[in-house]
Amino acid sequence: MAQSGDTVEIPATGERFVFLQTSAETGGELLELEFHINPGGFSARPHVHWDVEERVKVVSGKVILTISGEERVLGPGESAVVPMKQGHMVEVAGDEQAVFVVQVAPARHFEELFETIFGLYRDGKISADGRGNLLQDAVISRRHNSFLAGPPIFAQRPVLAVLALVGWLFGFRARYERYSGPES
Repeated sequence: MAQSGDTVEIPATGERFVFLQTSAETGGELLELEFHINPGGFSARPHVHWDVEERVKVVSGKVILTISGEERVLGPGESAVVPMKQGHMVEVAGDEQAVFVVQVAPARHFEELFETIFGLYRDGKISADGRGNLLQDAVISRRHNSFLAGPPIFAQRPVLAVLALVGWLFGFRARYERYSGPES
């Protein structure tokens, strides 16, 4: 289980992620992480969170924040809110590392999401370009009520349910003890 100050590094990409506030520390209201991302580095595919809002604030460098197909370039001190149910992605703009803070509210189980994704990256189970195992992705997405941006969610739900079940039967999980510690 993550605690404030915990840092996760991905040796293959040289990127790091720092937990600033955890759900345990905020009574489940907020998860806050600081991302240190290199150009062309870590970037989730365009996605939708059904029941959480994200806030992105740039500390240094520049990022491209795409919300519902609309791109915005954010520089140091600038921030934006990604409302629930809106397709979005964040990527580095330019050729220098970007540092930005992401707040997820309410926190739900998103620490586990980030711990799992970062752990899978570290273990080489997700490539530097963000490609992982489809069944693993389905199990994670189903647990965290997240979807691909674009295709209608009503059409994704049944497909995701079947893929997640198959993934679970093959041993994929949304949470792994080796990344998140023992369940409390």
